[in-house]
Amino acid sequence: MARYQTRRYVSISWIDATRLARIDGTPLDDVLEFPDARLLHRTEWWAYWSDGQLTTAIGLPEAWELQSLSVIAESLIAQVWMSKSRSPHCGWATLADIQDVISCTLEQISLQQPYYPITIESWWLSFATGNRERYISGFSDIRMDIPVK
Repeated sequence: MARYQTRRYVSISWIDATRLARIDGTPLDDVLEFPDARLLHRTEWWAYWSDGQLTTAIGLPEAWELQSLSVIAESLIAQVWMSKSRSPHCGWATLADIQDVISCTLEQISLQQPYYPITIESWWLSFATGNRERYISGFSDIRMDIPVK
């Protein structure tokens, strides 16, 4: 399987990629080809590939509902994807590898005056590899609603 990308669409066949390129105005020379990419996970809006890339799912057959990621990984990726922010600092592959959220706690860190205390999220995560790691998420008062066991 390969992945072909136009300006707005993604496809798994060259014939379909040329059709989609005509729709979005991508010159055929600008259609990107990733010959070794395999589709691992597909939702209604995005697709995760074996090369660690996240793309739109628009253009892929709707019957291809591959679900290789954990529910937690899918939820985290979906929240970043829907936020329209850049890719996460840890990378899509790290998010895709998450199996479970062990704990998520808020911690306040006091700084010297005249600064206000800051709140951070501390996440303990388990990964498909069996590793458990702690991640600290930004200096934000925004909480993501992720189920914690």
